[in-house]
Amino acid sequence: MLFKEIEPLLDKYDFELVEIDVEKDPDMATKYMVTTVPTVIILKDGIPVDRMNGYTQLSDFKRWLTRYVPKKVGRPRKKS
Repeated sequence: MLFKEIEPLLDKYDFELVEIDVEKDPDMATKYMVTTVPTVIILKDGIPVDRMNGYTQLSDFKRWLTRYVPKKVGRPRKKS
């Protein structure tokens, strides 16, 4: 699952998406024990609650995401 494939989901689900280059920020990779790229980590109050390692189909990612993240209510975010 790549950042650009996940990004459109920001309009439908209430979550923040942060992309980190583990080669440029190895301390962050160590902190969250990232050993596979890509890795997506769900954080709640700054604490990892689940992760998905490696590429996955968008439909599988959505199913996984909805276990933790509610759908947005109201208008979609403004695009810059």
